[in-house]
Amino acid sequence: MSTRVPLSLEEFQNPEWAEQGIEAPVIRLVAPVVFATPEGAFTEERYAIVDTGAPLSLLPCGLWQRCTVDLMGTDEIRGVVPRPECRLPAHIGKVTCYLADAERNPVPVELIAYLASIDNIALLLGFQGILEQFHLNVNHSQRMAYLER
Repeated sequence: MSTRVPLSLEEFQNPEWAEQGIEAPVIRLVAPVVFATPEGAFTEERYAIVDTGAPLSLLPCGLWQRCTVDLMGTDEIRGVVPRPECRLPAHIGKVTCYLADAERNPVPVELIAYLASIDNIALLLGFQGILEQFHLNVNHSQRMAYLER
């Protein structure tokens, strides 16, 4: 029996591009997600970007500090800009997130994630944990996207 987790397609215009006459929409896949807390409860529902290019998920500081976390080590988050000032220190740890299937039943997923040292960053679901366990299905023309396990 398979589990299907619906995703939303967010689409918007980048105002900086529009100022230059560039008419290309920004399109993101997003999933509602909650995380387990040490008290046995859950965080509030947040929307995470499904990022097929991120090796690990990424949690903002204020979120992961409220979660049940198994710290594993430290690293720096580096992106497409290789400059040292663009690196962000982070812990690496195991967390359990819960996605929701079509009937809103919780679907637990253990992730190894970057645990950021700041809050003003996006919540990302990366390849490890998500895309190694789920098949990603996207049909943009029909505005349909889901993860299936």
